[in-house]
Amino acid sequence: MICLKIYGQTPSKKSGQVMVTTKVGKKFIEDWRKKLLMLIIKLEEKKFLDQPTPDKSLKILELNIDNYLEELIKDLRSSTRNILLPNKKYLKWEKQAIRQLQMQKQNLGLGTIKGEVEVKSLIFRYTKRRMDLLNPQQSIHDVLEKAGIVKNDFQIKSTDGSDVILEVEKGQERAEIFIKIRDPF
Repeated sequence: MICLKIYGQTPSKKSGQVMVTTKVGKKFIEDWRKKLLMLIIKLEEKKFLDQPTPDKSLKILELNIDNYLEELIKDLRSSTRNILLPNKKYLKWEKQAIRQLQMQKQNLGLGTIKGEVEVKSLIFRYTKRRMDLLNPQQSIHDVLEKAGIVKNDFQIKSTDGSDVILEVEKGQERAEIFIKIRDPF
């Protein structure tokens, strides 16, 4: 059995996400159409475009722009969507946790585990606030993969015995991780 420790309060990845709304629609398309037409007019005025008659060439170019924009925006939808971004607190913890795990991996002379594993996580937190186990556990599984302890976190087949211990002394926040490699037979 391998025992690893991550010092610091393990944040929940879920609570560290920001919802960003993006909108792509008709206004976006019209704005780009106007910008392209203005560019073409400026190019024609400065004689950069070598066309026999400006009136006819402008109409042909307008049709080409419309066709080009239709091709360009085929995959874009006129709706909103949400993007999840981790916050700075989680990213800072993740960076420190990966560094700590990589140092322990090197000191123990471990390679990357490629088989199925069982992971028991004891998460010690300073807070008195109730919390679920799943979110900080997911954060730990992600850093195990990023630190190169396991090849992919889908190898984790069991989390039996994992627990959250609340109200530890300030400065004693940590996660103790016990990894057992499953017998292939």
